[in-house]
Amino acid sequence: MLIAFFNAEGVIHQEFVPAGQRVNAEFYVGVLDRLLKRIRRVRTAKFQSSEWFLLHDNSPSHNAAVVSKTAFLEGMKKLKERANKCIDQGGMYFEE
Repeated sequence: MLIAFFNAEGVIHQEFVPAGQRVNAEFYVGVLDRLLKRIRRVRTAKFQSSEWFLLHDNSPSHNAAVVSKTAFLEGMKKLKERANKCIDQGGMYFEE
């Protein structure tokens, strides 16, 4: 099976699922981690804009608590980084 992520510009990330591997929540969290790293590399401006989102089908692994927790923690990490930049620059930090 192939898992692929793409946007209007083309394929961003693709992975073949090894034979016999179940695509459960734990496996999918690893896929999302690799996807995020790939987006940072190949769609840098898009990643930095934070104006993008993932649209999933209705598969159960995408809705699992561990996947949601990972996305939440990543969002909190970004929020903390932005807050630190704002504090470091005396409140004069703006994102375009």
